[in-house]
Amino acid sequence: MARVTEANVHLAANTFTWLLEEYKEYQPCVAVIEDDQFVSICHSPYISPKAHIAGVDTLEGYRRRGYATAVASEWGVAVRELGQIPIYSTGLDNVASQGVAGKVGLVHYNSDHHFR
Repeated sequence: MARVTEANVHLAANTFTWLLEEYKEYQPCVAVIEDDQFVSICHSPYISPKAHIAGVDTLEGYRRRGYATAVASEWGVAVRELGQIPIYSTGLDNVASQGVAGKVGLVHYNSDHHFR
């Protein structure tokens, strides 16, 4: 596992291509490296003056290996090092995401709202 930097962002070239140009905007950003590429990442797609919201993504072939939990945990540490609060928001039906966030102590901020 590694924090995504200029020195290693090339490992996103075949997996999370948007990171090649945008990784600086989503810091902190943490990745699991396997097979010489990023296979799971946690980044900050939304940043406020006091908190960061987690964005977690794991390639389908690498799920159920604990990678999402690992990157979310390390991302939470990095956010706390900045003196900010690591939080997450997820859909009500995304039980896997809720489980990851709960395991690593991220603050639940919001879930999707649906009206009929």
